[in-house]
Amino acid sequence: MKSSRSAIARALSGCSLFAALAAGCGPVVGPNDGATGDAAAPEGSAPDARVACPTRNSTQSFVFARIAFVREEMGMTDVADGFNLDNRVSRLGDTLTCRAGDLTSPTGETGIDNQLARLMPTVDQMTGGAVDGAIQAAINNGQMLVAITVSGIEDDCNDDGVDVTLQRVEGMPFVGSDMSVDPGQTFDRMRMVPISQLRGRITDRTLLTDPAMLPLPVAILDEQFTLQFYNARIRLALSPSGGDSPGIIGGAISLSEFGQVLAQIENIPESLKMQVNGGLALFADLDRNAMGKCEKISGALRIMARPAFVLE
Repeated sequence: MKSSRSAIARALSGCSLFAALAAGCGPVVGPNDGATGDAAAPEGSAPDARVACPTRNSTQSFVFARIAFVREEMGMTDVADGFNLDNRVSRLGDTLTCRAGDLTSPTGETGIDNQLARLMPTVDQMTGGAVDGAIQAAINNGQMLVAITVSGIEDDCNDDGVDVTLQRVEGMPFVGSDMSVDPGQTFDRMRMVPISQLRGRITDRTLLTDPAMLPLPVAILDEQFTLQFYNARIRLALSPSGGDSPGIIGGAISLSEFGQVLAQIENIPESLKMQVNGGLALFADLDRNAMGKCEKISGALRIMARPAFVLE
């Protein structure tokens, strides 16, 4: 298996396909990472959650200032953030997941479906860690701007029903000294591209969306396509002070749909396309068909969102 993974990495590094795939929408953080508690009550008074989280009807928009693949935790095999996409805990050898075992989150949650997290460290070794840099460059030059808008918020801390919109936006962003998009900028909604409408809830200042299918824009070389991220969900720790909001997007990618995209790209040799498709099939863990083959592979993207304004 180790030698197979090395061969896969060499194939993928040749055309930076994984960097291109992430050029769409990209979170995983723990449910409390980046979130803070309620503001302190004035001296001599009893704490009141409503002081920090007033009842109102508000809308908040953010732009994804960073997007990167989630990987296994440094020095910890089978530990990575993500989601339990199939609502079960699979052990190594489980036939329903094509013998792929689930991972465990850094906080101890079992059943995490994120097979790409196992593959990415090998890709990093072969590419010198260039994948995330390519993604960040696409964000900073305005080619890969994604915004998320949360509306109908009645309580910033806990709200059992909010509307969430995920969409591509355009504009030339200002980039700060941290090499990320500065907060507070205004972007235009990109026309003629899919918009995802989701339902979600806020718990302890953390947004979690219901499972849904999300369209992922893909840019490979000079070609642009859209892939579907199946059974996808978003987790975003909302900053109470308008600061950075870390989060994650998790879901599954169809191997056949990715293969169709790959087949349309003329500048990639057929032998390399076969290696890529075969490599992803080795890690596929979801949607097992009647022939015993899994048709989708699980993955997750880590994001960091910053407040923004989106013009309709």
